[in-house]
Amino acid sequence: FSEPFLLKIAAIFGTVFLEVTSAVFAHVATPTFTPNGGWYPTEQPVTVTCTTPGATINYTTNGLTPVPSDRTIASGGAVLVDRPLTLEANAWKTGMTSTGTAIANFTISGKLAAGPSHSVALKSDGTVWTWGAMRVANSGLVPRTPVLTRHRSRLN
Repeated sequence: FSEPFLLKIAAIFGTVFLEVTSAVFAHVATPTFTPNGGWYPTEQPVTVTCTTPGATINYTTNGLTPVPSDRTIASGGAVLVDRPLTLEANAWKTGMTSTGTAIANFTISGKLAAGPSHSVALKSDGTVWTWGAMRVANSGLVPRTPVLTRHRSRLN
Protein backbone atom coordinates (compact mmCIF):
# COMPACT_ATOMS: atom_id res chain seq x y z
CA PHE A 1 0.00 0.00 0.00
CA SER A 2 1.59 3.27 -1.00
CA GLU A 3 -1.61 5.30 -1.20
CA PRO A 4 -3.08 6.88 1.97
CA PHE A 5 -6.30 5.40 3.25
CA LEU A 6 -8.99 6.71 5.60
CA LEU A 7 -10.11 4.64 8.57
CA LYS A 8 -13.35 5.58 10.38
CA ILE A 9 -14.46 3.96 13.62
CA ALA A 10 -17.90 4.43 15.20
CA ALA A 11 -18.54 3.46 18.80
CA ILE A 12 -22.05 2.38 19.78
CA PHE A 13 -22.94 1.12 23.21
CA GLY A 14 -26.36 -0.54 23.13
CA THR A 15 -28.59 2.11 21.57
CA VAL A 16 -26.32 5.02 22.53
CA PHE A 17 -24.06 6.47 19.81
CA LEU A 18 -20.80 7.56 21.46
CA GLU A 19 -18.49 9.00 18.78
CA VAL A 20 -16.89 8.69 15.35
CA THR A 21 -13.12 8.77 15.06
CA SER A 22 -11.22 8.90 11.82
CA ALA A 23 -7.57 8.88 10.84
CA VAL A 24 -5.64 8.93 7.59
CA PHE A 25 -2.90 6.34 7.28
CA ALA A 26 -0.20 6.57 4.65
CA HIS A 27 2.53 4.07 3.81
CA VAL A 28 6.02 4.75 2.58
CA ALA A 29 6.69 3.00 -0.73
CA THR A 30 9.06 0.03 -0.65
CA PRO A 31 12.46 0.95 -2.15
CA THR A 32 13.53 -0.60 -5.47
CA PHE A 33 16.95 -1.65 -6.83
CA THR A 34 18.26 -1.30 -10.39
CA PRO A 35 19.58 -3.85 -11.20
CA ASN A 36 17.55 -6.03 -8.85
CA GLY A 37 20.16 -8.66 -8.07
CA GLY A 38 21.74 -11.33 -10.23
CA TRP A 39 25.13 -12.64 -11.38
CA TYR A 40 27.80 -10.26 -12.68
CA PRO A 41 31.47 -10.79 -13.53
CA THR A 42 32.51 -7.37 -12.15
CA GLU A 43 31.34 -4.84 -9.55
CA GLN A 44 27.94 -3.23 -10.14
CA PRO A 45 26.57 0.16 -9.11
CA VAL A 46 23.03 -0.46 -7.81
CA THR A 47 20.60 2.48 -7.90
CA VAL A 48 18.23 2.64 -4.91
CA THR A 49 14.96 4.57 -5.35
CA CYS A 50 11.82 5.27 -3.34
CA THR A 51 8.77 6.97 -4.84
CA THR A 52 7.73 8.56 -1.52
CA PRO A 53 9.08 12.16 -1.54
CA GLY A 54 11.21 12.99 1.49
CA ALA A 55 11.55 9.39 2.70
CA THR A 56 14.80 8.28 4.35
CA ILE A 57 16.21 5.07 2.91
CA ASN A 58 18.30 2.84 5.18
CA TYR A 59 20.21 -0.12 3.76
CA THR A 60 22.43 -3.04 4.76
CA THR A 61 24.81 -5.30 2.85
CA ASN A 62 25.06 -8.02 5.49
CA GLY A 63 21.68 -9.70 4.97
CA LEU A 64 20.09 -8.10 8.04
CA THR A 65 16.86 -6.08 7.85
CA PRO A 66 17.72 -2.35 7.97
CA VAL A 67 16.75 -0.18 10.93
CA PRO A 68 16.83 3.65 11.17
CA SER A 69 20.37 3.60 12.64
CA ASP A 70 21.82 1.81 9.55
CA ARG A 71 23.51 3.56 6.61
CA THR A 72 21.33 5.93 4.57
CA ILE A 73 21.19 6.72 0.87
CA ALA A 74 19.23 9.38 -1.03
CA SER A 75 16.65 8.16 -3.53
CA GLY A 76 18.44 7.79 -6.87
CA GLY A 77 21.81 7.19 -5.17
CA ALA A 78 23.98 4.16 -5.89
CA VAL A 79 25.54 1.44 -3.74
CA LEU A 80 28.65 -0.20 -5.25
CA VAL A 81 28.30 -3.99 -5.02
CA ASP A 82 31.83 -5.39 -5.38
CA ARG A 83 31.46 -8.83 -3.83
CA PRO A 84 28.72 -11.43 -3.34
CA LEU A 85 26.14 -10.00 -0.91
CA THR A 86 22.49 -9.51 -0.02
CA LEU A 87 21.36 -5.88 -0.29
CA GLU A 88 18.33 -4.87 1.80
CA ALA A 89 16.59 -1.47 2.08
CA ASN A 90 13.69 0.06 4.02
CA ALA A 91 12.23 3.55 3.73
CA TRP A 92 10.88 5.70 6.58
CA LYS A 93 9.08 9.01 6.89
CA THR A 94 7.65 10.74 9.95
CA GLY A 95 3.88 10.34 10.15
CA MET A 96 3.84 7.39 7.75
CA THR A 97 4.22 3.67 8.22
CA SER A 98 6.98 1.73 6.51
CA THR A 99 5.97 -1.04 4.12
CA GLY A 100 8.16 -3.89 3.00
CA THR A 101 11.87 -4.47 2.81
CA ALA A 102 13.47 -4.63 -0.63
CA ILE A 103 15.88 -7.58 -0.90
CA ALA A 104 18.27 -8.43 -3.75
CA ASN A 105 21.01 -11.05 -3.93
CA PHE A 106 24.15 -10.33 -5.94
CA THR A 107 26.87 -12.69 -7.11
CA ILE A 108 30.08 -11.01 -8.27
CA SER A 109 32.47 -13.64 -9.56
CA GLY A 110 35.11 -12.47 -12.04
CA LYS A 111 36.13 -14.72 -14.96
CA LEU A 112 39.04 -16.93 -15.92
CA ALA A 113 40.42 -18.04 -19.30
CA ALA A 114 43.46 -20.23 -19.95
CA GLY A 115 45.61 -21.72 -22.72
CA PRO A 116 48.35 -24.38 -22.65
CA SER A 117 50.89 -22.07 -20.99
CA HIS A 118 49.03 -18.91 -19.96
CA SER A 119 46.01 -17.70 -17.99
CA VAL A 120 43.93 -14.52 -17.97
CA ALA A 121 41.69 -13.55 -15.06
CA LEU A 122 39.11 -10.77 -14.84
CA LYS A 123 38.77 -9.96 -11.15
CA SER A 124 35.50 -8.69 -9.73
CA ASP A 125 37.09 -5.22 -9.24
CA GLY A 126 37.60 -4.93 -13.03
CA THR A 127 41.35 -5.58 -13.09
CA VAL A 128 42.79 -8.09 -15.56
CA TRP A 129 45.60 -10.40 -14.43
CA THR A 130 47.67 -12.49 -16.84
CA TRP A 131 50.37 -15.06 -16.17
CA GLY A 132 52.12 -17.82 -18.02
CA ALA A 133 55.35 -19.43 -19.12
CA MET A 134 57.32 -17.37 -21.62
CA ARG A 135 58.98 -20.04 -23.75
CA VAL A 136 60.36 -17.84 -26.56
CA ALA A 137 61.90 -14.40 -26.79
CA ASN A 138 59.86 -11.41 -27.91
CA SER A 139 60.73 -12.16 -31.57
CA GLY A 140 59.16 -15.57 -31.16
CA LEU A 141 62.22 -17.29 -32.64
CA VAL A 142 64.78 -17.83 -29.88
CA PRO A 143 64.08 -20.56 -27.30
CA ARG A 144 64.32 -19.44 -23.68
CA THR A 145 63.98 -20.97 -20.26
CA PRO A 146 60.32 -20.84 -19.15
CA VAL A 147 59.72 -17.74 -16.99
CA LEU A 148 56.55 -16.93 -15.10
CA THR A 149 55.38 -13.45 -16.05
CA ARG A 150 52.51 -11.49 -14.52
CA HIS A 151 50.77 -8.35 -15.73
CA ARG A 152 47.89 -6.37 -14.30
CA SER A 153 45.71 -3.62 -15.74
CA ARG A 154 42.26 -2.15 -15.13
CA LEU A 155 39.45 -2.32 -17.69
CA ASN A 156 37.50 0.88 -18.31
